Parts: sequence; C-alpha cells; structure tokens
Amino acid sequence: MKHETGSGSRISQTNLTADNTRAVDENDHSTMQAFLSQTQQAEVSLTINKDAGFRAKAQITNGGLLSVAVLVSSILLTTSVLVHVAIRDGKRRRW
Repeated sequence: MKHETGSGSRISQTNLTADNTRAVDENDHSTMQAFLSQTQQAEVSLTINKDAGFRAKAQITNGGLLSVAVLVSSILLTTSVLVHVAIRDGKRRRW
C-alpha cells in the first residue's frame, strides 16, 4: 500500500506495510542523513567602547541541535517532577 503526501511543490512517497507501519527504504535514510548534517551558523558582535567588546561565532548541525533540544527537554521534565514532589512533601505535617 502506498500513501502520498504533498508538501509544497515536493511530493514524498511513503511505503506502508500491511499493518500500516511505515517501511523505511534507503532513500529515507539518505534524506534524513542529509537533513541532520546541514549546518546552522550564528555570529554576534558587541562593542562597549573602543577598547572593550565581544565577538562570538557558533556553528551546529541539525542533528546536534536536535540532541540539545532532547537534552534540555529531559532536564526540564525531570526538574518539574522534582519540584512537584518537593511541594507535595512540604505540605505534609511531619509531627
């Protein structure tokens, strides 16, 4: 069974198995690898006066950006659980 989706002018074709799970082919892997290896760049320059300033340049791949997003999300979720437990336990009387 084949399912086609349109995204702008690009049409991608997804092969589905009998139980409607997505079959992965070699083209998907190369497309994903190409996307994850694309590089994002940022540059900032801050000058306070003629003698003091700051200049920074950063470069990261999409795969690295995805990894950072997963890491930050897991830290935030863990922190929220810890805060919830601390608040819940703080309301109980210990005596």
